[in-house]
Amino acid sequence: MARIDGVNPEEVETYIKKVLESQEKTWGAPLLNHLVYARRPSIFRGQGRCGLVSVPRA
Repeated sequence: MARIDGVNPEEVETYIKKVLESQEKTWGAPLLNHLVYARRPSIFRGQGRCGLVSVPRA
């Protein structure tokens, strides 16, 4: 169980909602880690420059 509450799947942007719906169709419910990642869409999409971690510039 995550210490941080996940998002409400009905209140997220379209892309994230489609992913969570697909997970629900496949596994019966959205995966818990994805509900937490969805709180920060840039992390959910795997974008490296989400602003949470300092990334050295080349």
